[in-house]
Amino acid sequence: TEPELLQVGLPGAARLLLCSDGLHDVVSERELGTLVARADLDAAARALVQRANDLGGPDNVTVLLVQT
Repeated sequence: TEPELLQVGLPGAARLLLCSDGLHDVVSERELGTLVARADLDAAARALVQRANDLGGPDNVTVLLVQT
């Protein structure tokens, strides 16, 4: 199977969230935006995983958060 590649332009000082369905199927987009915006990148990633777990996430939660 070939990997699917996607190239996108991001504005300066942007954050990119890549996550599994264990996060995006559980936490609302609005709340995702609020948590991603936390000042500390590591704290934001941990908060995303914690929130999905707090909401009873039925699946594994994987988060990759990158700042440009």
